[in-house]
Amino acid sequence: MTVGEWALGLLARVIAPAWRAARLRFRQPHLSIFFDANKTYDVAGPPECRRYYCHFHVRNTGKDTAKACRSRLMSVSSIEGEGERPVPTFRAPRTLKWATVRGFARQDIEPGLRVHRSDLCYGERGSPLLVFYVDPEERGIGVQTSFPRGYYRVRVRVESENADPADATFDVRFSGVWNEIIISDASVG
Repeated sequence: MTVGEWALGLLARVIAPAWRAARLRFRQPHLSIFFDANKTYDVAGPPECRRYYCHFHVRNTGKDTAKACRSRLMSVSSIEGEGERPVPTFRAPRTLKWATVRGFARQDIEPGLRVHRSDLCYGERGSPLLVFYVDPEERGIGVQTSFPRGYYRVRVRVESENADPADATFDVRFSGVWNEIIISDASVG
Protein backbone atom coordinates (compact mmCIF):
# COMPACT_ATOMS: atom_id res chain seq x y z
CA MET A 1 0.00 0.00 0.00
CA THR A 2 1.40 3.37 -0.97
CA VAL A 3 1.39 6.45 1.22
CA GLY A 4 -1.26 8.02 -1.03
CA GLU A 5 -3.54 4.98 -0.74
CA TRP A 6 -3.03 4.90 3.03
CA ALA A 7 -3.89 8.61 3.35
CA LEU A 8 -6.95 8.18 1.14
CA GLY A 9 -8.09 5.19 3.22
CA LEU A 10 -7.63 7.17 6.46
CA LEU A 11 -9.60 10.04 4.99
CA ALA A 12 -12.45 7.76 3.86
CA ARG A 13 -12.68 5.73 7.09
CA VAL A 14 -11.93 8.23 9.85
CA ILE A 15 -11.78 11.86 8.89
CA ALA A 16 -14.77 12.05 6.50
CA PRO A 17 -17.28 10.46 8.91
CA ALA A 18 -16.00 12.64 11.78
CA TRP A 19 -16.32 15.72 9.55
CA ARG A 20 -19.89 14.74 8.55
CA ALA A 21 -20.87 14.17 12.19
CA ALA A 22 -19.41 17.53 13.27
CA ARG A 23 -21.12 19.30 10.38
CA LEU A 24 -24.48 17.68 11.19
CA ARG A 25 -24.13 18.61 14.87
CA PHE A 26 -23.32 22.22 13.94
CA ARG A 27 -26.25 22.44 11.53
CA GLN A 28 -28.72 20.55 13.74
CA PRO A 29 -31.98 22.35 14.58
CA HIS A 30 -32.18 23.76 18.10
CA LEU A 31 -35.68 24.25 19.51
CA SER A 32 -36.45 26.65 22.32
CA ILE A 33 -39.74 27.32 24.12
CA PHE A 34 -40.50 30.74 25.50
CA PHE A 35 -43.31 32.88 26.79
CA ASP A 36 -44.20 36.35 25.51
CA ALA A 37 -46.91 38.00 27.61
CA ASN A 38 -47.73 40.43 24.77
CA LYS A 39 -48.44 37.63 22.27
CA THR A 40 -49.82 34.87 24.46
CA TYR A 41 -53.55 35.57 24.41
CA ASP A 42 -56.09 35.59 21.53
CA VAL A 43 -59.88 35.82 21.46
CA ALA A 44 -61.58 34.00 18.57
CA GLY A 45 -64.87 32.48 17.51
CA PRO A 46 -68.41 33.76 16.98
CA PRO A 47 -69.75 36.08 19.71
CA GLU A 48 -71.99 33.40 21.28
CA CYS A 49 -69.10 30.98 21.86
CA ARG A 50 -65.94 33.08 22.06
CA ARG A 51 -62.76 31.37 23.22
CA TYR A 52 -59.83 32.94 25.03
CA TYR A 53 -56.74 31.06 23.79
CA CYS A 54 -53.42 30.93 25.62
CA HIS A 55 -50.20 30.06 23.76
CA PHE A 56 -46.53 29.45 24.29
CA HIS A 57 -43.95 30.05 21.56
CA VAL A 58 -41.38 27.86 19.84
CA ARG A 59 -38.37 29.00 17.83
CA ASN A 60 -35.68 27.10 15.94
CA THR A 61 -32.30 28.77 16.48
CA GLY A 62 -30.38 26.07 14.61
CA LYS A 63 -29.25 26.00 10.98
CA ASP A 64 -31.59 23.31 9.55
CA THR A 65 -35.36 22.83 9.63
CA ALA A 66 -36.70 20.90 12.62
CA LYS A 67 -38.75 18.13 11.01
CA ALA A 68 -42.16 16.84 12.15
CA CYS A 69 -42.37 18.79 15.41
CA ARG A 70 -45.13 18.14 17.85
CA SER A 71 -46.05 20.02 20.97
CA ARG A 72 -46.88 17.91 24.04
CA LEU A 73 -48.48 18.50 27.42
CA MET A 74 -46.33 16.37 29.74
CA SER A 75 -47.90 17.00 33.16
CA VAL A 76 -50.50 19.00 35.04
CA SER A 77 -50.14 19.67 38.77
CA SER A 78 -52.36 21.57 41.14
CA ILE A 79 -50.67 24.24 43.29
CA GLU A 80 -52.26 24.57 46.70
CA GLY A 81 -51.23 25.68 50.18
CA GLU A 82 -49.31 22.45 50.81
CA GLY A 83 -47.42 22.66 47.52
CA GLU A 84 -47.53 21.06 44.09
CA ARG A 85 -49.53 17.85 43.59
CA PRO A 86 -49.87 15.98 40.27
CA VAL A 87 -53.45 15.73 39.02
CA PRO A 88 -54.08 11.96 39.18
CA THR A 89 -56.73 11.96 36.43
CA PHE A 90 -54.40 13.54 33.87
CA ARG A 91 -52.28 10.98 32.04
CA ALA A 92 -49.47 12.31 29.91
CA PRO A 93 -48.19 12.96 27.42
CA ARG A 94 -50.92 14.49 25.26
CA THR A 95 -50.43 16.24 21.92
CA LEU A 96 -51.24 19.96 21.84
CA LYS A 97 -52.47 21.89 18.80
CA TRP A 98 -50.33 24.29 16.77
CA ALA A 99 -52.16 27.63 16.85
CA THR A 100 -52.34 28.42 13.14
CA VAL A 101 -52.92 24.91 11.80
CA ARG A 102 -56.09 22.86 11.47
CA GLY A 103 -55.96 19.62 13.39
CA PHE A 104 -53.08 18.18 15.35
CA ALA A 105 -50.58 17.38 12.59
CA ARG A 106 -46.85 17.65 13.16
CA GLN A 107 -45.19 20.79 11.78
CA ASP A 108 -41.77 21.58 10.36
CA ILE A 109 -40.15 24.57 12.07
CA GLU A 110 -37.73 26.48 9.90
CA PRO A 111 -34.67 28.17 11.38
CA GLY A 112 -34.77 31.92 11.88
CA LEU A 113 -36.94 34.55 13.45
CA ARG A 114 -40.37 33.07 12.69
CA VAL A 115 -42.11 31.95 15.85
CA HIS A 116 -44.57 29.05 16.01
CA ARG A 117 -47.33 29.25 18.60
CA SER A 118 -48.71 26.21 20.36
CA ASP A 119 -52.17 26.34 21.90
CA LEU A 120 -51.87 25.44 25.55
CA CYS A 121 -55.36 26.05 26.90
CA TYR A 122 -58.50 28.10 26.48
CA GLY A 123 -61.58 29.33 28.30
CA GLU A 124 -64.95 29.40 26.54
CA ARG A 125 -67.59 32.06 27.12
CA GLY A 126 -70.28 30.67 29.41
CA SER A 127 -68.13 27.84 30.75
CA PRO A 128 -66.44 27.80 34.18
CA LEU A 129 -63.74 25.38 32.94
CA LEU A 130 -60.16 25.74 31.76
CA VAL A 131 -59.56 23.36 28.84
CA PHE A 132 -56.14 22.11 27.76
CA TYR A 133 -56.18 21.94 23.97
CA VAL A 134 -55.16 18.30 23.51
CA ASP A 135 -55.84 15.98 20.59
CA PRO A 136 -59.33 14.48 21.11
CA GLU A 137 -58.11 11.13 19.78
CA GLU A 138 -55.61 10.96 22.66
CA ARG A 139 -57.92 12.04 25.47
CA GLY A 140 -59.08 8.57 26.39
CA ILE A 141 -61.78 7.62 28.85
CA GLY A 142 -61.25 9.09 32.30
CA VAL A 143 -58.40 11.42 31.26
CA GLN A 144 -59.01 14.88 32.66
CA THR A 145 -58.34 17.76 30.24
CA SER A 146 -60.84 20.33 31.65
CA PHE A 147 -60.20 21.91 35.04
CA PRO A 148 -62.12 24.14 37.45
CA ARG A 149 -60.82 27.46 38.71
CA GLY A 150 -57.43 27.11 40.31
CA TYR A 151 -53.67 27.44 40.10
CA TYR A 152 -51.86 24.84 37.99
CA ARG A 153 -48.27 24.08 36.95
CA VAL A 154 -47.86 22.47 33.53
CA ARG A 155 -44.86 21.01 31.81
CA VAL A 156 -44.65 21.08 28.03
CA ARG A 157 -42.25 19.60 25.51
CA VAL A 158 -41.66 20.10 21.79
CA GLU A 159 -40.24 17.04 20.03
CA SER A 160 -38.77 16.70 16.55
CA GLU A 161 -37.45 13.88 14.37
CA ASN A 162 -34.06 15.56 14.04
CA ALA A 163 -33.59 17.82 17.09
CA ASP A 164 -33.28 17.37 20.83
CA PRO A 165 -36.56 18.00 22.68
CA ALA A 166 -37.21 21.38 24.29
CA ASP A 167 -38.95 21.56 27.68
CA ALA A 168 -40.60 24.37 29.64
CA THR A 169 -42.74 24.79 32.76
CA PHE A 170 -45.57 27.31 33.05
CA ASP A 171 -47.93 28.38 35.81
CA VAL A 172 -51.57 28.79 34.83
CA ARG A 173 -53.95 30.76 37.04
CA PHE A 174 -57.64 30.48 36.18
CA SER A 175 -60.27 32.55 38.01
CA GLY A 176 -63.24 30.55 36.71
CA VAL A 177 -64.15 33.32 34.25
CA TRP A 178 -63.57 32.35 30.61
CA ASN A 179 -61.25 35.26 29.75
CA GLU A 180 -59.37 35.51 33.03
CA ILE A 181 -56.45 33.12 32.51
CA ILE A 182 -52.93 34.20 33.43
CA ILE A 183 -49.89 32.27 32.17
CA SER A 184 -46.41 32.83 33.58
CA ASP A 185 -43.03 31.16 33.09
CA ALA A 186 -42.50 28.99 36.18
CA SER A 187 -38.74 28.98 35.70
CA VAL A 188 -38.52 32.74 36.30
CA GLY A 189 -38.22 33.68 39.99
